[in-house]
Amino acid sequence: MLKKHKVVLASLLKPVDDPRMFEKIGASLAETNKYAINIIGFSAKNKVTHPNITFLPIFNFRRLSLQRLLAPVLYWKKLLQVKPEVIIVNSPEILLVSCLFKTIFGGSIIYDVQENYMQNIIWSGSLPAPLRHPTAFGVRAVEILCKRMINHFIVAEKCYLTECSFIKGNVSVLENKAISPAKERNPPTIQKQTHPLKLLYSGTIAESYGIFDCIDLVEKLNDRGIDSVLTIIGYCPRKDTLKEVYQRLRNKPFVRLIGGESIVPHAQILDELQITDFALISYRLNPSNAGCFPTRIWECLAYKVPMLMKNEHPWVHLLDEFSAGLPLDFENPSPECFQFPLSFYHRKPIPPSFFWESEKQKLLEALEKGI
Repeated sequence: MLKKHKVVLASLLKPVDDPRMFEKIGASLAETNKYAINIIGFSAKNKVTHPNITFLPIFNFRRLSLQRLLAPVLYWKKLLQVKPEVIIVNSPEILLVSCLFKTIFGGSIIYDVQENYMQNIIWSGSLPAPLRHPTAFGVRAVEILCKRMINHFIVAEKCYLTECSFIKGNVSVLENKAISPAKERNPPTIQKQTHPLKLLYSGTIAESYGIFDCIDLVEKLNDRGIDSVLTIIGYCPRKDTLKEVYQRLRNKPFVRLIGGESIVPHAQILDELQITDFALISYRLNPSNAGCFPTRIWECLAYKVPMLMKNEHPWVHLLDEFSAGLPLDFENPSPECFQFPLSFYHRKPIPPSFFWESEKQKLLEALEKGI
């Protein structure tokens, strides 16, 4: 029996059942039967199992807490326990510890750049304003310091190749496309409005992702004769943002919140996605997201979920190309946009290149280069 290469996938803030770390990269590598996969990350809400993956949840703290300072020590202990040959790092906070481990014990490091972390810290609002720039430049300094120790870079967005100057050498673009659904969803048609339109905001709950724009939108639609209800599902990393969300939801029985204070399992988000009439694509464009292709859009296209998208977004052309939804002015939504019957995903099929399966071979090649 061939010995399997020990691989660690590690993140400081992602749960061990994170869609990219577990469902896409981890599960794809496990399928080859060449790697012993270990995932180190945040504690998941539900217990997660996989026959060929070991889950090592060791983090459980809020983003701003003293416990976070001890996280690298906990991570170091797990590395000593597993003794991996390859470390796939999914967050910059543990790059230095990973490089120290490589220096002492050897092996390879693959850095999965899921975000332009410096820009994201500055623009996302996930940290209080006084901490944003010092933290952002500190993170970028770590990335620059560690770049020579990294054997291979994986980037989730093509734009990071030009935005992140520290990315040099072996690089693979591994976009965050959705896994093909087990069962194909029939293209939806809304013949007429016989019930409130079901709208969905999913993912990270943050001002930069447009959470307050969505709450305002559903109120405006109801005021203008488009009977609508909104489901918000996801995790809110900032207490002050969540407090404002709760305040905004007072006396709004047409809005419900799932999660908020806790991470919501990805499977539960996908369940909500498949029973909604429209997914809301509401990002507030800034230098950290303008060149990206949001995971939320990949998932809507894969599951044939119609989208209501801000009409200034750079992805709005997809709505016409695939009859995938409606562009909308969230500030001043016009009821005339909703001309029933509404039929979607009838223009042309979503191509295979839009699904995660098209990225698998690139992943395997990246790992071979990274070892």
